Amino acid sequence: ITTSSPEALKFYSQGSLEYRKAAYRESIDSLEKAVKIDPEFAMAYRTMAYAFGTLGYPAEQKKFLQKALEFRDRISERERYIIQGDFYRQSEDTVNLAIDAYTKLLALYPEEWIGNVNLGIIYNDLEQWDKALAHFEMTRQNPTALYFSSLYQAQSYAALGLYDQAKDIIELYLKNSSDNATSHWYLAKNYLCQGKYDLALAEANKASALNPSM
Repeated sequence: ITTSSPEALKFYSQGSLEYRKAAYRESIDSLEKAVKIDPEFAMAYRTMAYAFGTLGYPAEQKKFLQKALEFRDRISERERYIIQGDFYRQSEDTVNLAIDAYTKLLALYPEEWIGNVNLGIIYNDLEQWDKALAHFEMTRQNPTALYFSSLYQAQSYAALGLYDQAKDIIELYLKNSSDNATSHWYLAKNYLCQGKYDLALAEANKASALNPSM
């Protein structure tokens, strides 16, 4: 991670951990401390962007990804491709540039989980299910990657009619993360596609109990 400040790195590491625990506001607080110490800390701006985006602030996400991109000349090639891919995947008009950036990243570092996960998500959104799953499979042994990619993997499996694999990956996600409405809703749809209506209703009820607005 490119920073000359051990203290900034400490706050970045803390903010990244908080982000993975879904403590997004705490993550932003830590990352703001990191960039206050090192105003050119590109990867800290990147993580901050995603924290804002997850909280529902797309303008802030775009702003901080742009900020990360501004400092691409002072970071490693690996980080540069990650940030370029993240920035360009925000728009359908530039998604091909994102694919190009992630592909170059993986040509150098085939097991880089960020590149595989994000490229898998892009192909998932483009309904290129086999390509998506090929990248998701590269991250299957990485718990952090699975946290971010599991529900997308499930969608790809279900689209191919591989409902058992979709169910297994959702249940693995639930086992390794907090109970959440979205996962149960995915399970409900998965059972519905198989005509298992009682199981689908049970999962839908779980989702509704966790999030009545769903």
